[in-house]
Amino acid sequence: MKKLKCNQQSNSDKEIFPTKDKTVQFFKGLVFALSLVLIVLSSNGQQIQELNKKLAIMKASPDPSIRAEGVHLDSLVYNIQPTLYFENGQLVVVPTETPISVNTDVASLNMVLNASYNQVEIICIKIQSLQDLQMYLTLSILSGYSDLRYVYFLCTFDICPGQIAKDTCELEKIANMVNVGGNTIISVIYSVSIPS
Repeated sequence: MKKLKCNQQSNSDKEIFPTKDKTVQFFKGLVFALSLVLIVLSSNGQQIQELNKKLAIMKASPDPSIRAEGVHLDSLVYNIQPTLYFENGQLVVVPTETPISVNTDVASLNMVLNASYNQVEIICIKIQSLQDLQMYLTLSILSGYSDLRYVYFLCTFDICPGQIAKDTCELEKIANMVNVGGNTIISVIYSVSIPS
């Protein structure tokens, strides 16, 4: 029988553990790919975040101004606000008060982009189909909205069905829909809210 040196493997060892080596390589590749995605997303100058995670981070901040902004964002999203509603390429609801929110579907987005509402703080874009995921928004186009602080993508269906790493998949899909550019003022947030 041939003696093996300390770091040498026998042929039988190589045959017994090939799955382990492939699994380790797969997970190393997966970690590298996820790290690359996060680096690319964060290098856009503005982080894209899931709504509830952003709210939790803001509300837990030691900085009182960030906590107050978290409460304000929560109010913008969940409370009734004077809102312009666009649907199927039409302006369907105009509030009696000055609007601070715009709610639109993808079909009406060009109307929203060509408008100028100075006091609007949040634009909510409903993503209702796989086709809607193909839209692309460059934040610099929104210069007519001087008080705009948030662009919120509200997905009304599971945009990553069957995915194990759902959070990463969702973040990647939203990131592919928006060009943040050098923007540091407008935050991009998203949520997946499937109606029951």
